[in-house]
Amino acid sequence: MRLEKGQVTIEYLIALMVFSSILIFLVFEIAHAIPEYRATSQSNVLDSKAFRVAEIMVTTTGYSISGSPDWNAVNVGMIGLASKPRVLGISKLSEFNKTCSQSYESTKQILGVEGDFAFRFSNASAFISCGKRIPAGVTRSTSERYVSLGGNWARVTFDVW
Repeated sequence: MRLEKGQVTIEYLIALMVFSSILIFLVFEIAHAIPEYRATSQSNVLDSKAFRVAEIMVTTTGYSISGSPDWNAVNVGMIGLASKPRVLGISKLSEFNKTCSQSYESTKQILGVEGDFAFRFSNASAFISCGKRIPAGVTRSTSERYVSLGGNWARVTFDVW
């Protein structure tokens, strides 16, 4: 049987329907996967930011604008709370609390945080909190470090969102 031009066979229609079904399935699967990938990617970025800032704060001494290791609320280039890695200095911790309570926005800029943050320090005798309250329902990341302060263990928690 010879086909004339413009005629369509049943095999062609079936193949077209199968191809269209597979194509539609793939489009919906990809559209479903993109938001999950984006949320995971955003969460990973927040995790790395929280880790970076928390690690810098508990392992470095920080420095002033002029480059000396002694910084204060007015003359701070980078905030570091450690006198030695993971051993915090009481004066640096109180200076950070003062800096943050005076100007949350400038502290955020010095730390290099684009969104908002919350910092918490707690040990048996003290609790220091700085930053904003964490709103419900936001994607956030928490980085927790254990440090020494005056010979006692303490916990430093840094949240970004």
